[in-house]
Amino acid sequence: MIKKWTISLFSVFGAFFFGALAFSAVPDILGMWHLPAMGFGAAFMTVLISFISAPKFEYIYTTINLIIGAVIAWFLLEPSYYPESYGEDIAYQQTHTPIIATYTGALIAYLVCLAITKLANNRSS
Repeated sequence: MIKKWTISLFSVFGAFFFGALAFSAVPDILGMWHLPAMGFGAAFMTVLISFISAPKFEYIYTTINLIIGAVIAWFLLEPSYYPESYGEDIAYQQTHTPIIATYTGALIAYLVCLAITKLANNRSS
């Protein structure tokens, strides 16, 4: 069982990095600010893979990862400032957009996990 939890933990870390890189690529290519998309992707993938890879206690494990991730995101993303590329009007002004996008990604992934469980229960009934 320890082996399965270890694999799950490494899967979650991999999902975090993959989600951050994958979701930040498109806005970066389009010349947009990549930080909100990066946070959304990292949170979404972390929560989803936590749920999928947990050998037991999926919701407890996912909720713990969500809470830990939310606290870490708060310390990493607050305060955030608009980048210089946004022009003189709002460049370097404080914004909460990255943390809101990150928390939104986590919440949507958690809702997807609930939907997966509900669909699985409906099919088994």
